[in-house]
Amino acid sequence: VIAVGDGPHDIPLFERAGFSIAMDPGAAVRDVPDIATDEQNFFEIVPHLEARGVLDVEGVQRHADGPVDLTVD
Repeated sequence: VIAVGDGPHDIPLFERAGFSIAMDPGAAVRDVPDIATDEQNFFEIVPHLEARGVLDVEGVQRHADGPVDLTVD
């Protein structure tokens, strides 16, 4: 189970999950999850998920004025 959250209310979830990520957390939360990012941007967590073999993304494209295309095997 992977948990993604951002606040103190997510601490119990982080503690129970097999892998946890906090996105732009406050100081009270930053040391609890396995990884903490500085922004609430899901693109920041993709490399961490790939490194752990949880996600295999072949291509990620950003479009300034369009949708994001994620191709996942």
